[in-house]
Amino acid sequence: MKYSLERSLPVVMALALMACGDSDSEKDSAEDTNTGAVGFSQTATWTFTEPDSGEKTECFDFDANQVVPCENSTAWDMKIVQGTGGRSTPSFYTNSGVSGDGNGAALGSPFDYTWEELSAFRSGTVDGTGATIPAQAFSEDSAANAFSDSVFVYADRRMTPTHQVFVVTTDKAQSLPDTSTANTAFALQVVDYYGGNTGATSGHVSIRWVDVTDAQADPRTLEINATSYTAWTHVDLVNGTVVDAPTDDNWHLAFQRYFVKTNSGISGNGSVGSFKGTAVADNADDAAKLAALQDGSNHWGWTSSGWSRSSWSVDTASSTLNPSYQGTYPNPLDFGFYLYHPTANDTVPVAHMLSPGSSRGVMLRSGDGNSHARVRLTEIRYADEADYNSQRTYTFEFEVEPAR
Repeated sequence: MKYSLERSLPVVMALALMACGDSDSEKDSAEDTNTGAVGFSQTATWTFTEPDSGEKTECFDFDANQVVPCENSTAWDMKIVQGTGGRSTPSFYTNSGVSGDGNGAALGSPFDYTWEELSAFRSGTVDGTGATIPAQAFSEDSAANAFSDSVFVYADRRMTPTHQVFVVTTDKAQSLPDTSTANTAFALQVVDYYGGNTGATSGHVSIRWVDVTDAQADPRTLEINATSYTAWTHVDLVNGTVVDAPTDDNWHLAFQRYFVKTNSGISGNGSVGSFKGTAVADNADDAAKLAALQDGSNHWGWTSSGWSRSSWSVDTASSTLNPSYQGTYPNPLDFGFYLYHPTANDTVPVAHMLSPGSSRGVMLRSGDGNSHARVRLTEIRYADEADYNSQRTYTFEFEVEPAR
């Protein structure tokens, strides 16, 4: 089975978590939810035409087989965002996590299943072998930032902190960390996941941090109850406190289990920015891990010629529907739902055209959380088949398992 777990966890860790759980079981196994399943008894087709210019966002409800408003709704199930800048390629999202108010999710990415494999699924929750798909195998959209996939590794049935050093600023308008003004930039490490009273309760995240203006001072520390799977715990790094009533500008980081978001971009209206410093060696002892936090020359992204980073990371939306491409130039580059062809070939008549990856697909959970659909991109039609820069129309095919 190719199931991954919850948003952005690395696949190896995800599979291990699902097989073993951490010390207090990172979510119980899902019950067999196929009782009374009605199967994939409906179909839907979504035809999306990109704009002549500018941006375009469109949402589709596969149960109703129609385009619906995206705003503040659980009705839509899949979203397309077409960016600016010529004929840019679209991005795809589920109605979940940071992308919507719904209970949607995706089972893996367009690379994980062929359409033939998905077609053998007995329902949205039972695969072709008759095995129940755990609910946590469906990934919600999440915030991508400097902390993504860098805070923990899963080893010996425990979430182990990497002690990666992060630099966090309260003012991303600064091109570099301000090393002359206190409380504007910090070096930070996540140091534990089992803080709790017994030291064995997962989701009790411990952090430590120093001001970049006084790195040799004793680090400030804070234990954060991040045990909820739905709510976020917000932290004010300037005052070193948990924020019970977050506003636009009174928090800097937020924690939920093994996920971190910053008060920036899609996650908040604040001015927080962050980036990763140099990784800490896996075999480093406690003294070396602490030294890394306080050693700006080697672990904060500082070099002999100055800061190695000139811009800050802010939170952006990440979905498994937008996997990193596979392939090497000048061969076709595979983006999951579609392929980009740098040169003309048997598939496309001219260079720089796209073609659908119709042999693969994704299983989606609806925004309402009570139905499923397998989906694939079946056609990309150009207004002028000899002009890669002409307007494109995308056609998606859905096979729908309605709500029971």
